[in-house]
Amino acid sequence: MKIMEKLYFENTTFEKLRQKFLNEEFNKKQIFNFLNAYSVYLFRNHSRFRKSLLNYGSINFSDGFTIAVALSLKSLKNFKRLKGPTFTFKFLGDKELNRNKKHLFVGFDKSSLEKLLVKFKHLDKKNCFYHEIPIIKSKKYDDKDLIKKINILKLDYIWVGLGNPKQEIFSNDIVDKISKGIIFNVGAALDYLKDKKTSAPKFFEKIGLEWFYRMITDFKHTFPKVIKSFIGQFYLFFVVRLKR
Repeated sequence: MKIMEKLYFENTTFEKLRQKFLNEEFNKKQIFNFLNAYSVYLFRNHSRFRKSLLNYGSINFSDGFTIAVALSLKSLKNFKRLKGPTFTFKFLGDKELNRNKKHLFVGFDKSSLEKLLVKFKHLDKKNCFYHEIPIIKSKKYDDKDLIKKINILKLDYIWVGLGNPKQEIFSNDIVDKISKGIIFNVGAALDYLKDKKTSAPKFFEKIGLEWFYRMITDFKHTFPKVIKSFIGQFYLFFVVRLKR
């Protein structure tokens, strides 16, 4: 990896982002990433993941507690943490943000979309669509049908919850093939919307121990990521930077 390759993060809040969306300040094609210490590990050790974050105008937010702490210490100012699930629920729960906007949820099926529409009754079901996880062929997603759907529907927002590094690589692969659409890589947020997983209690979030809660509730899936997350924390002061 080149020494100069750094991972830049935005220091902002949902409220500030909300105003930017209302003012239509973002590009018609954009990728939002919500990253944690495991993401930092991947950035150092997974070439396709690293390339996906560096290739396009991605906007990165700190989903992880330790990233926020490291950037606060480096910048000598309070760095705001913005978790993918928090952003997702606030965004979808905001009537004004969703007025006349079209959404696509990648990794959803019909029943998942129905559950979402029950949770957020103000969403217009005519403007909400789903697409099941594309099949992987030759180590790449077969995204032809998805690209066609996105371009025909002229979507505003595309929600992706494949987990990293898959979702970031996937989004980077499709962004140049679509005519418009802001892509949100929100990780487990879509699993929460489908009721497949439960988020950690607020107490664990405040002290940065969501990983411990996930270890208790899903050890087999979580343990390998936790180990790599601990390694990722050693990279924090060398890799992460505050975007100015």
